[in-house]
Amino acid sequence: MTNAKNALKFKDIFKKYLSDKMPSMERATSYANEIMLVEAEAVFNRSVTAITVGLESQLKNKKYLELVKTYKNKPQLAISEIFTEMKMNGTVHKGKKKALDHYIAQYFQYNKK
Repeated sequence: MTNAKNALKFKDIFKKYLSDKMPSMERATSYANEIMLVEAEAVFNRSVTAITVGLESQLKNKKYLELVKTYKNKPQLAISEIFTEMKMNGTVHKGKKKALDHYIAQYFQYNKK
């Protein structure tokens, strides 16, 4: 369900950013932030599900899990903290590239002139 819902969110973000006539670092950063916010929501939902069914050990990033536990009664704050952690330390491609850098590069890749 989350993936289906997020597919629509991603589609809207792509439509908003990936056909810019005049690409800019400001737009690239906004694009990256919006993508990572959707990802942060997904991480939150996965973490809550893992906690609920007792499969915490299956989650890769324990920092995100701890943030969910710390802010369990404040979901929006948990998502915000996950997003902040993602911006600062999140990686993609099996830890080989910083997430923020990846999404900024992705923006420019799609907006080549």
